[in-house]
Amino acid sequence: MRPVDLARLRSFVRHVDDFPSKGVRFLDVTHVISNPELFAFIIDALARPFLERGVTHVMALEARGFYFAGAVALRLQAGLVPVRKPGKLPPRTINAKGFIADGDGIIQSSDALKSGFNTYQKPYEFELAEGVLRSGSRIVVVDDLLAKGGSIDSCRKLVAKTEAEIVGAAVVIELSALGGRANLTGIEITSIIEY
Repeated sequence: MRPVDLARLRSFVRHVDDFPSKGVRFLDVTHVISNPELFAFIIDALARPFLERGVTHVMALEARGFYFAGAVALRLQAGLVPVRKPGKLPPRTINAKGFIADGDGIIQSSDALKSGFNTYQKPYEFELAEGVLRSGSRIVVVDDLLAKGGSIDSCRKLVAKTEAEIVGAAVVIELSALGGRANLTGIEITSIIEY
C-alpha cells in the first residue's frame, strides 16, 4: 500500500455544484471510499484519536455516516448504533431535533462565500432505537461531513436522553467556514480534510 497524503485524498473528493439544490456544492466521497488505500487511511484517521478511550459504541449518522462508522466501530472494538431519520427504525425509538440553520434556503456567511461552500436549510431530526444506549455508554459520532453542526447536535441530544456520554465526533470533511465546530462546544471534533 503506498502512502496517503492529504493532497491525494482531496483529489478523490468530487465537487458537484448545485446539488442537491441550486447554490450548494456537494462534496462526493464515493471515489474516496471505492479506493481501498484511501478508505483504510480514513478509517485509521477517524478511529485513532479514540483508541484506548473506553468507547463502547459508534453512532452512524444516516446516510453517508454509514459508509465509515461500521469500520470505525470494528477498529475501536465497539458496537454500532445507527441513527436514522424519523420513521426508518421500528418502534420504540428516541427522537431528537438539532438546531436548524437560520434563514430560508441557502445559508451564506461572508466566510462561506469566500470559501465557495454554502449549506441549505434542512431539518436535523434523528431517531435512535430505545435501549441500545444506557448510562455508562461512551459514544463516538461518525459522519462524512461537518457543516453547521445540526446533525451532530441531534446526536448530542439523543445521547443526553440515554444518560450516555459523547467522547467525541469524527468526520471526514469539515467545512470550517460554516462554523460547525463552534456550534458544538464541549464535543471533541476530529476531521481529516478541511475546506
